[in-house]
Amino acid sequence: MTGKTPGRVGDSAIIGAGTYADNATCAVSATGHGEFFMRYGIAFEIAARLRHAGQPLQQAAEAVVEALAEFGGRGGVVAVDRSGALALPFNTAGMYRGYVRADGAIHTAIWDEPYLLG
Repeated sequence: MTGKTPGRVGDSAIIGAGTYADNATCAVSATGHGEFFMRYGIAFEIAARLRHAGQPLQQAAEAVVEALAEFGGRGGVVAVDRSGALALPFNTAGMYRGYVRADGAIHTAIWDEPYLLG
């Protein structure tokens, strides 16, 4: 988070909260209010929705980030599923994010800008 308290440790390194990868479903990296990401296992929850509910990545990621806001948490995720589809939802004014396509096209963004799914 921009402007976080110096020395603050977040959820990024906690498997299931701020990061998760599973060859059968997806890979997720999160940023935001880590306490909420840890409490609700946000990164793992997205993968679980793919595996157990059969949800597509975009639907699962958006639903989890929306639920995060209902609990009072702010942040977002960068996720890619096993077929290469991207999901980058967030519930904040902006989120630093980026990705590179197979053709080498680089995309970076901060604000709520559309991105190409696929």
